[in-house]
Amino acid sequence: MHPHQGVVIPRLLFIDTLLFMAKLKTQIQRFFSWFFSWDLGTGIFAGAFFLTFIAFNVLWCSWTTFTPFSHFPLYVSAVLMSLIFTLPYVICRCRWLEVLLLVLLDFLLLANLMYARTYFNAIPLSSYTNAGNLADFMPSVWASLRWADFVFPVITCVAIWLIVKFQPRIVSEPRTKKMAYLSALAIPVIITLIAFPGAEAFKKQYRYVSNSAYAYRSTPAMYTVFGNLLYDTLVAYEKLTPEEEAATLSFVESLPGIESLPEGVKAPRNLVFVFCESLESWVIGTDYYGQEITPNLNRALRDSATYYNPHVVSQAADGRSIDGQLLNLTGLYPLSSGTYATMYPNNSYPSIHKALKQAHGSRTMLMTGDKEYVWNQGLVARGMGMDTLITGSDYIVEDNFTGRKHIGDRALMRQSVEKLKSRGDLWPVGAPVFLQLVTYSGHGPFRLPDSEKKLKIHPGTPEIMADYMQVAHYTDESLGILIDYLRSRPDWEDTMVVITGDHEGLADWRAECLSSEIGQRMVSKELYVPLVILNSPLPGRSEKVMGQVDVFTSMLHLLGLGNYEWHGLGRSVFSSAHPGTALSAQGQPVGGHGGVPDSVTEGLRMARKVSGNLIRYDMLNSSKH
Repeated sequence: MHPHQGVVIPRLLFIDTLLFMAKLKTQIQRFFSWFFSWDLGTGIFAGAFFLTFIAFNVLWCSWTTFTPFSHFPLYVSAVLMSLIFTLPYVICRCRWLEVLLLVLLDFLLLANLMYARTYFNAIPLSSYTNAGNLADFMPSVWASLRWADFVFPVITCVAIWLIVKFQPRIVSEPRTKKMAYLSALAIPVIITLIAFPGAEAFKKQYRYVSNSAYAYRSTPAMYTVFGNLLYDTLVAYEKLTPEEEAATLSFVESLPGIESLPEGVKAPRNLVFVFCESLESWVIGTDYYGQEITPNLNRALRDSATYYNPHVVSQAADGRSIDGQLLNLTGLYPLSSGTYATMYPNNSYPSIHKALKQAHGSRTMLMTGDKEYVWNQGLVARGMGMDTLITGSDYIVEDNFTGRKHIGDRALMRQSVEKLKSRGDLWPVGAPVFLQLVTYSGHGPFRLPDSEKKLKIHPGTPEIMADYMQVAHYTDESLGILIDYLRSRPDWEDTMVVITGDHEGLADWRAECLSSEIGQRMVSKELYVPLVILNSPLPGRSEKVMGQVDVFTSMLHLLGLGNYEWHGLGRSVFSSAHPGTALSAQGQPVGGHGGVPDSVTEGLRMARKVSGNLIRYDMLNSSKH
């Protein structure tokens, strides 16, 4: 053998390998050149859509958590939806259509951000058909805008400018190869199908993220708002299996009974329940530079017959005010997505009204400045057993400080008292009654004219915090009119009055308030509403954390209505068995000393799931069983 013969073969193999790699590189370059053979217009629109989705994700995560940016679904879903939105341009080369889609996407994403700043969630599928409700809430809608939101029109305007600037090149250059574009689109589609091979896999992962302690409320960023709508659609077509129905009924049957009042303690026959719009606990009993924010409520707290709990966790969800009524008056949780009042308005709901009517033959009456159609309030009230509805059209709109077509709280209370005095048939003396009143002036953005601002604001107080305190003071003044009237009635001693907030009020303004020294000293970090009960059979003050869902069961306890067939999914706060914790509207445990046991948290989450089944399938309608 030649001495160099053994070296030649490895060299030849090395050269062949280099040649093969060079050919492979050339083929790869040709493939990518073909794969990304997009014309400039396609690139501009695809980039604009992608940046729009990413901008939404950044804004969404800025008030929730940036955890989604560590997970691939955020990027895959953003790329997938961007390519889908650009596909019409690839097919028909219609620039105005793509601009229209960009604008519509801006509106959709911006609407979801504005909605989330009040409702802490993306717009549920069922709420898109209830846009008419916005007519009465436009000031609140505009107040939800932020300067950062202008990123959406900026991206769209830049895309339009680039299309116009490079129009000659866009018109003259070859079109994007459709097969190349479809190949690019296939990649995120395949990844999505591998990750979620079926509807059940998607729902399971969606629920896992929704219940995560680190990523809850992240689904709109992780799966885009279209993923949220897909989930709502899939859930809407779910059927209750026999096993799920049995588990739901078993859970309800396992709920504990309600304790009796101590011997010698008399239960009142009349109940007046006042929902104060957006009233939070921190304003009550607080000294603001020598000024009382709520002097009438403070006076009530000093009464030895008053019960007060400042730690009621706001659990209202997409329905906000109407959810607050569901929680407090029926002992049911809101739906995880959507609003019961618009999705299931014709259900028959158990309620404190029906319990009083069953026990005493009570008259039941709603007084509100709202219109019946808002949140289907009229249908819901009747489904809960309300006999008499006195609503918006029955009042003269006065004290209309906020620019909305609603009666102000002071005029509402004054006119309601006048109706009760002049119409003897509404509440005859000695006749048992359930009376519900709902205020409105506390609705964001908390605007009052200077002539109505009674508190002297100290320098350094955030403007939104100052506005909130002024409105709380005004609502408290209005409550004084009602309380004075009730105290003047001969049946006052037989009347229990509950005053609470329908939900928390500061929404995403809380962070602004807490960024100041005065806000840190006064404003609660937790979303607490007050529970004030005048003429309570069990008076006193409690610091125990409870949920709004517990109010219903607590009322049954105080009113001696333990024999009513439905005890609610909460626990009486007057029972030693109450866990001292509650789930927030986002499903996170609040309260508990030394942490909340997993068993308690799981029980509360199970109760929310059971509540969803009870509402969606109208399982509490006695006529069906």
